Amino acid sequence: MGQRLTKNVFSVGNTIDPAVGYRNFRGRDPKIDALMKERGFPMTPKKTTAAPAKKVVGKKK
Repeated sequence: MGQRLTKNVFSVGNTIDPAVGYRNFRGRDPKIDALMKERGFPMTPKKTTAAPAKKVVGKKK
């Protein structure tokens, strides 16, 4: 874990966007839920909606 942190965040410095370095290190975008909860802000679960199915164009059987 320490090697990944060094490789993706510390060693690149300000040569890449910090968000990209974090994403490379963690494999996902940062989440703020824990920070907001720690600071006393109520966090409500996000409602997810299913994405509509994509049409396949140009394929006929």
